[in-house]
Amino acid sequence: MNLAATPTDGADAASASRPCAAAGCSVSFASPIGGETLHVDLTDAQNLVVRSGSLYVFAQSGSSSVGVAFGGTPATIKISAKPASFITGSASSATVRVLAYGAQGNRLIGQIAFPSPVMIASSDATGTLALSGSTIAAPNDTLTLSYTGGAAAAGTVLTPSSSQGTKVLLNVNVVAPPHKTADGHSSGDFIIPSQEEIEAVPTGPPGVQPLVVSVPPVSVDLSAQMPPVGDQGDENSCVGWASGYAIKSSQGALEHKWFGVTIQA
Repeated sequence: MNLAATPTDGADAASASRPCAAAGCSVSFASPIGGETLHVDLTDAQNLVVRSGSLYVFAQSGSSSVGVAFGGTPATIKISAKPASFITGSASSATVRVLAYGAQGNRLIGQIAFPSPVMIASSDATGTLALSGSTIAAPNDTLTLSYTGGAAAAGTVLTPSSSQGTKVLLNVNVVAPPHKTADGHSSGDFIIPSQEEIEAVPTGPPGVQPLVVSVPPVSVDLSAQMPPVGDQGDENSCVGWASGYAIKSSQGALEHKWFGVTIQA
């Protein structure tokens, strides 16, 4: 057997494979820090695919890892919808999937059916948010949650029902569109990640020693190492301006002594 993982989102990450024994195996690959959808194949000696599946992962560091299993009995069942919310007045749809985890914490992937199907019910009775079906039989199966664009419902609760595992429901809300200031600037409203994206983020960096922090001064003026103030205009880019422009420019000022700034040891 051979196990191969191929990132499908980022061109910077290359696929990788390695031999796989009956007891299990692992594969690692160089990836930029961030989210990737992995397509995972298990192939036989003739290089024929015998099992395949996909999942979203978040590479936080070189030692980040995620466990998967092809088939098994869910110990925990969660629901993910992408996008995770709808904008009032804009008809759209979301892909709904089950996040199933085995007793060892491995994410179940692929087309091997669950021991019993997972039924999903929507709490919205107005018809504003409608599911394309009610049954997910295997990890790779999906449903579609459609939003008509109407204001009859503020959201819906998707509830999984199955004879196995702990079940966790999901709220999918209909939210107001990003509002704008009087001069036409966007507010930078928060974009809600899907449950699958949230689940993929590690709860903490592995193998990091405790951080010792000294008591900072009450206030400090950093204007000397900051770039000129910009204008994001009519675009939800406040985080990009703050992190990519302001903070990174400040870091560059310290490292390269821009604006006459020097680092004190």
